[in-house]
Amino acid sequence: MRRFLKKLKSKWVGVLTGQLLALQIKTGASHFRDVGDALTYYGPNVHINYWRDYSLSVLLVAYFPDTNKSYWA
Repeated sequence: MRRFLKKLKSKWVGVLTGQLLALQIKTGASHFRDVGDALTYYGPNVHINYWRDYSLSVLLVAYFPDTNKSYWA
């Protein structure tokens, strides 16, 4: 199963809502393929199904230590 992460250059704009959010952080290029203006995540379906069915919204974060950059979707 493929998941796409848009490479966004946006600033943090916060509005206090009190809502909760879960993060799943994947480190390193081995988890992703660069497809132009997006990243494709390649991971086990069991992980993707777990995140999809989790009680909180799950934000997938791609962190690349060699460039010290992160992308999220």
